[in-house]
Formats: sequence, C-alpha cells, structure tokens
Amino acid sequence: MSLLKNCLVLCENDLFGDAIEDYIQDIVSNYLNTFTKALSSKDIPTEIIKLFIELFFKRYLKYKAYYLYNFDNLFEVLIQQSNTATYLLHKLEEYNLYSAESAIILLRIATVIDDDSLYLKVANEFYEYEEKIALALLKKYKTLNQESNFAKIAQTLLEQKNNSSYTLIIIDTINKEKYEETYIKALKIYITDAKSVAHYKLLREYLDQSDRLIFIETMNKFFSSSFYIKLLEIEQEYKKILLFSQKYNDSYTLKKVLEPIVTIYPNEVFDNIKKQVNTLVGERGRNNYQTASSLLQLMLSVPSKQEELRIFIKKHYEHQPRLPALRDELNKAGLLK
Repeated sequence: MSLLKNCLVLCENDLFGDAIEDYIQDIVSNYLNTFTKALSSKDIPTEIIKLFIELFFKRYLKYKAYYLYNFDNLFEVLIQQSNTATYLLHKLEEYNLYSAESAIILLRIATVIDDDSLYLKVANEFYEYEEKIALALLKKYKTLNQESNFAKIAQTLLEQKNNSSYTLIIIDTINKEKYEETYIKALKIYITDAKSVAHYKLLREYLDQSDRLIFIETMNKFFSSSFYIKLLEIEQEYKKILLFSQKYNDSYTLKKVLEPIVTIYPNEVFDNIKKQVNTLVGERGRNNYQTASSLLQLMLSVPSKQEELRIFIKKHYEHQPRLPALRDELNKAGLLK
C-alpha cells in the first residue's frame, strides 16, 4: 500500500504536474550532452556532418519541441571547419531561422569563417536578449579597438541592466577619462556585487567625501557588515564604526567590526567586549568560549587595558562552577599568561 501511495505521489508531482516538461527536457539534455561529448572525440567526414545538419533541420521544423539554443554545443562541435560552418549558415538562412534563438551559434559560425561583419551584425541585434552575447560584443569591440562603439554598448547595458556580468570588462577597457560617468557607474555596480576593496579604492578617486559616504551606506543596507566596515576604515570614519558596533548583535562576527577601532576607542570597545563575553560564557558551550576568547584577544593590543583585562579574565577563570573548557580556550588564546 505504501509503495502504491508513493507511486501515486510521484505521478502527481512529476507526471501530471507542471514539472513534467522540465523533467523530460533534463533527460533529453543529458542524452544530448553525452552524444555531443562522444562526437567531439571523433573525426567526422564533412559530408556526414552536412547530412546530419540537413536531417536535424527537417526534424526540428517538423516537431519544434525544443529551442535552437538547446543545440548550441552540438553545432559548435560539428562546425570546426569553414565549409561546415558556411553550410550551417546557409541552412539557417534557408529555413528563416535567423533569430535570438540562433544568435549564439551564428556568432560561432562568424568566428569560424572569420566574418567580423556577420559577428557584429548578429551581436548588435541580439545583445540585449542574452548576457553572453552582450559580453561577446564588448570583447569583439575591444579586440577591434573600436573605442566609441565599445563605449556606446557599455552605456546602453549599464542604463538597462544593473548587472555585473560585463562590468569588469568595461572597467578594464573603457577610456575612463573620456567616458568617466560610464566608468564610475560600472565601478559602483561591480563593487556592489563583488565587494572589491581594490575597486573601491579606484572609485574613491572620482568621488568627494560626502558622495563616498553615501555610497558606503548602501553597503550597510544590503551587504555584509565586514565589507561595510572595511570601507569605513579606508575613509577613517572610526566614529561611524563605533556607533555601528554598539548596535551590532552578532557576537560571532563582532571581532571584525571592532578590530579597526580597538586602539582608538579602547574603553568603549572593551565595554562592548565584556558585555558580549558575559553573555557567551553564561550561555556555555565550547563554541561560545572560543568566540569569547577571540574577542578578548583584541584587548591584548592595548597596553593601557592589560591590568583590567587580567582582572576580568581572572573573574571568569575563577567562575563557580569551574569551566575547564573555558579555561582551555582562554589558554589557547594566550590570555592566561
């Protein structure tokens, strides 16, 4: 009975549900990938490839069960020579299959037959449909040293899509003196996505202090605290870091927040650490003791706090009941010397 029930659930979810199309497509895709991989290791005569292409389109046009781009990898294996690439191009034209669906393979054809005009025609027509095509177009203009065309596409992409897929090539390629606004926009998108301190240092040369702080605050709203703190540290905004640390409630990552300001605000930092350590030790557990010891380690860099640190540690060391795991973690952290 249980087996029958499981079968019915499977049928309901996979056979009679919306998942069936994806399920079957995954099966066929696996077979196609295996077939393509096998073909790539064979030396297939040109005439056989042409016959295969002809047969493919007859079946494709009859059934149209899949998109042409599902076969991009297969066609790429088949058209290693200009004669087969040209033959495939003629078939796409003959069957009126010049479209966004066939754009990737058309770019491959253009590369094989060394036809830059075809490459640019296809890429310019369809780059807004597919990130891969947009990136290919930028790379082509970079290779051809067509600065104004590169900048035009870059500007369009950054206006339409807040996407980092192509921002790095824009940053590395565009004439930043001539297209400064585009360069800055690309930097902001890339920094936001990649959390790159190196690229923030490039960006800050183009922004005044107030604009830099406005940008940094966007990191606080949407991204990791560690990156936000790194940027504040670069700007020497230590007061902001202190205020942030006093509201921060994750003791396991607090150390990274406090590191830049421990010698600048030792009293406030130590007060925060003591509060966190008391909570962690009270909750018990080896992981909590490790975190508490790691936080206390920060104070070793402040000479004026060594005696206060020693007294605070001793208080926990002599805690009743005894906590040997805490003592072990304090010792590992070099805090019981």
